[in-house]
Amino acid sequence: MSSRRDQIERRRMRRGGFTLVELVIVILILAILAAIVAPRFSTASQVAGGSALLQDLRYIRQQIQVYRAQHHGVSPGYPGGDPTAPPTEADFIAQMTNPTSSDGTVGSSSSQTFRFGPYMAEIPINPINGSSAIFVVSNGSALPPPPTGMTAFGWLYKPETLEVKAYLPGQDENGRAYYDY
Repeated sequence: MSSRRDQIERRRMRRGGFTLVELVIVILILAILAAIVAPRFSTASQVAGGSALLQDLRYIRQQIQVYRAQHHGVSPGYPGGDPTAPPTEADFIAQMTNPTSSDGTVGSSSSQTFRFGPYMAEIPINPINGSSAIFVVSNGSALPPPPTGMTAFGWLYKPETLEVKAYLPGQDENGRAYYDY
């Protein structure tokens, strides 16, 4: 009898594979671990986008302040540095990315007259919607509310009050609206 038992035991040891029950248990454990870990990785791109957006806003706001300091308190965006004229996106971009004179006139290259700037190599691209276009709000106008859908604009700028916002819907992982950054 012991020889029969020994044969069965040897066969069992030689097989060396897993039973179906063992495989199902391992797969179940891996599925549970994946369900726990996956959500943490899925918000990583949202967190990175929000951080990049915040950094870009800080940079734009800082460069606007530097421009104002060098141009007698006049914000970029006003044609020829005239704060009574309606501000435009084209003037803002030109004044921030090219050399300017002390009165805000844009030059094509640095010289004794055009000795200020450029303040940016280019306008940053909004990392959430991929647009570097700027919606410039005129003097005396209220800021528009946050958009409900994606827009062609990445940024919202009001030179009169120095407000710069990300012009897009949505919120970060903490529930803070991108518009309120």
